[in-house]
Amino acid sequence: MVFLTWFCMAVMVLFYLACYLLDLETSDAYYLRLFDIQPTTKECRSHKMAHVANMVMEMILFVTSLSSAVLFIHTAIQGVRQERRIASRNTVDTSSRFFVRFKSFKRIVKLLITSERAQRAK
Repeated sequence: MVFLTWFCMAVMVLFYLACYLLDLETSDAYYLRLFDIQPTTKECRSHKMAHVANMVMEMILFVTSLSSAVLFIHTAIQGVRQERRIASRNTVDTSSRFFVRFKSFKRIVKLLITSERAQRAK
């Protein structure tokens, strides 16, 4: 999920950069070249609002992705600490270690489901 979000954002940035470097024509240049019309009107407000809404959605995606990454990293760190605590107890019984890991996994899944439901409720 995190990789896909960052990948899409990177592709969008590369696409916009490629369009800029290729110096693709704007709609004003297109009308001037094809119809010999110089548009005199300014950009419509709805177009500006669409750009603003697009930027807001991209920022929401960025913040959500970043918070998910932080949550996953925190969970991994806590899992490593828990594993070290279990190993320091010199527990030889592998089945009890499995159940401790399974309980930790259930807590992680419960946390992810709860945070997902909270985000959907907003």
